[in-house]
Amino acid sequence: MSSQLRGRVLIVDDEISNLKALKKILNVEAFETIESIDGTSALQKFRDLSPDMIITDYRMPEMNGMELLKAVRQFDQNVPVVMVTAFGTVDDAVEAMKLGAIDFISKPISRKALLKVVQDVFSRIRPKPNTEQSEDLIGNCSQITQLRRTIHMVAPTKASVFIEGESGTGKEVVAKAIHRASDVSGELVSINCAAIPENLLESELFGYERGAFTGANGTKRGLLELANKGTIFLDEIADMPTSLQTKLLRVIENGKFYRVGGTKPTQVELRIISATNSDVQQLVEEGKFREDLWFRLNVLHFQLPPLRERGADIEYLADIFLQNAAVQYNKNGLQFSKESIMLMNNYSWPGNIRELLNIVERAVVLVDGFEIRPRDLRIRYQELKAKSVGGATETVLSELSGDDLRFPMGTSLREMEETVIKKTLDALNGDKALAAKILGINVRTIYRKLQGELKKL
Repeated sequence: MSSQLRGRVLIVDDEISNLKALKKILNVEAFETIESIDGTSALQKFRDLSPDMIITDYRMPEMNGMELLKAVRQFDQNVPVVMVTAFGTVDDAVEAMKLGAIDFISKPISRKALLKVVQDVFSRIRPKPNTEQSEDLIGNCSQITQLRRTIHMVAPTKASVFIEGESGTGKEVVAKAIHRASDVSGELVSINCAAIPENLLESELFGYERGAFTGANGTKRGLLELANKGTIFLDEIADMPTSLQTKLLRVIENGKFYRVGGTKPTQVELRIISATNSDVQQLVEEGKFREDLWFRLNVLHFQLPPLRERGADIEYLADIFLQNAAVQYNKNGLQFSKESIMLMNNYSWPGNIRELLNIVERAVVLVDGFEIRPRDLRIRYQELKAKSVGGATETVLSELSGDDLRFPMGTSLREMEETVIKKTLDALNGDKALAAKILGINVRTIYRKLQGELKKL
């Protein structure tokens, strides 16, 4: 595909006139097209040519659009699929969306409507590399696609939003996305409730008047006031002291609060987005978090998936972070080895997206050459997913150790066993449990085989 082209689209319709019309519209806008007149041949072309998206008619002989969508999803869970029909019903649209279609549009298709859908897809699946990329909500998995849709639905409202997810899953990124999509004139103001000492958190949130306490030499506006007409993001809300929870509840109820040491109320109009990686419901049951505040904060609930559950997004995000870091550190031309990709896909990513970003950036800085190999990633091998044992882990072991094992004729079996065990432990940073799984032996066997040698490892 030419570098001037904007993307590759597979269009499927049993009516030749419709195919030609769609092809013309897309080609004029610099999209490459692949045409097919039936679902069976379309599926083969999809597997052979890997289009960036699919636009398919719903009613076709032999294999209809819905059957094609089901078949495509067996090979790729993320490729965007748009369903087109002149006879669609609400039930059809719902079923298509459940199967992962991103849109369901009716014939006759207007040029404007078609291009809007296509351009929206490519704005998401081909984000431009830049140093701000890590701040964008990027990814093609079904959870992230649905999350983007939900954000655009709720952004125009002023309802409170609660975001739950593990550390590093992008809770603040989601908050920023909601704010950007909102029709508000104010700023997004963020505060980490766990990072500020309890005795300072109140004055940071509500501000203070001159003389309110020792060192208060003037009046200071708090973050709630700075976020007026905009959004305040309260990260790690579960760490907010109970006394401040009560004051925050009053702000939500009537939009008023008092600065520390103040006697006149301050009025604000803002949206509150809060987040945590704790189980707030459990804290409510334990009496550590106000139930009435929880109800007011949790009007709209977003659950962010951990990176390990996002499938192909791991490689997709890693590639974007690699491009950005390569530009930043003037190391263009870098790429991941096949073993590195396999290793990343089999790592559990306890630090989620933040950990992936840091690992890729560090690898770019330290790599010697044009290929990032497993040893450059320096991940924690004890965090490899269980499914990798007996599969991906062995594939990268020889690469991690740096060379293949060779033994001269006459080497005893005992010596070979000791060497293999020690090399495996070296490659896995001494993780005996994982080494035992890979080698198909018991941990006690490692101790027995090496005996005194283990003390030197």
